[in-house]
Amino acid sequence: MNSFLLSSFRKFDKLTREQARQVFSRTLDDIERYETAFNSLSRGILVCDERQKLVLTNKSAQRLLLIKHHDEYTEPVWDIIKDSTISEFLHDTLSSGNSGDEQCFVFEGSNSPRRLLNFHVLPLVKEHHITGSLIIIEDVTEKKIREAELRRIESLASLTTLAAGVAHEIKNPLASLSIHVQLLQKMLSYSRETCKKEDTDTVMPFESMGNHLSILNEEIGRLNHIVVDFLFAVRPMNLMLIKSNINKLLKEIIAFIKYEAEDARITCVAELQKNLPWIEFDERYMKQALLNLIKNSLDAMQNKTDKVLTIKSESDDTQITISIGDTGSGISGENKAKIFEPYFTTKKMGTGLGLTLVYKIIKEHKGEIRVDSKEGVGTTFSVMLPLPQPKLRLLNYAGDSYEI
Repeated sequence: MNSFLLSSFRKFDKLTREQARQVFSRTLDDIERYETAFNSLSRGILVCDERQKLVLTNKSAQRLLLIKHHDEYTEPVWDIIKDSTISEFLHDTLSSGNSGDEQCFVFEGSNSPRRLLNFHVLPLVKEHHITGSLIIIEDVTEKKIREAELRRIESLASLTTLAAGVAHEIKNPLASLSIHVQLLQKMLSYSRETCKKEDTDTVMPFESMGNHLSILNEEIGRLNHIVVDFLFAVRPMNLMLIKSNINKLLKEIIAFIKYEAEDARITCVAELQKNLPWIEFDERYMKQALLNLIKNSLDAMQNKTDKVLTIKSESDDTQITISIGDTGSGISGENKAKIFEPYFTTKKMGTGLGLTLVYKIIKEHKGEIRVDSKEGVGTTFSVMLPLPQPKLRLLNYAGDSYEI
């Protein structure tokens, strides 16, 4: 309560008529100011009492939901809103006491365009007691349109980059295929007998045809690999999420790369946090992403004498972090900004899609990936995967108040 009004109320019996008039006038000014601010908000506000009856609305809520202003509403808030889907959502949320996540709905009035409205239900708290509910409505139509346009622009830019990369990668195998096909055609223009009789300096040996066919097969396989990786990079993923312990997957991967590491004289150090919280992830895709990072670390240490691969897992209140570190050649500052870009690679036989696919898999799991590297010292990739957050609950009404 306003401190001036509270002080005046406490000594109300001692106020003169003129002083009471001044208090009343000032209170009216404050109320008008609050109402002006309340009605100037672009977001709609609905305030409900303990019985979920609507007691207060602002202009934006009335405009967005096409409801009329009344000094006193007699029915619950969900009965006032004509849209059945929104009404059902509010009824279920407020009746069960779940604040839940924000929900977005398509709302269309009889004489108004379709709008996307985001609803967020919060408890109305006074002195540690829940005295009602606060419903915040935001018109996110334009925001969603801008986001969709931005995604289209980003998708087009990514597709352009990928297409340019595919064209570049395919060009070399195609050139090799063309050369060897021409050589085969030249051989086939001679008979086996002619090849045996003629000087092999001028006529290519018929027996070398097998070598050229082998090269053709290799180049075709390379083209197929490029196309498969390209399709994987641009195609939406269908994740099969299961709740499991990421340490179990890490132990399987460590066992899988153990002998390869030993052959390369690489020491593998595992520092896995005990009692790690379980999270939902697609085991196949996550294994592919983590194994790709580990393979990169192994390759980076080929020419080093001190070879240590470190795999860590740890968690806090919000996420699980998986770190894969090596003592390899490191990444230059210039290249570090490009490593997740499609078709960027420093490997002679690399496709440049490995880390792009890792990035996509982690993003599909709503995670983040970070790289810390020092040239000549080593590199650490950190994968952060979010922990599921518990939903807030509003306690059911009992008696005269809700206690929290």
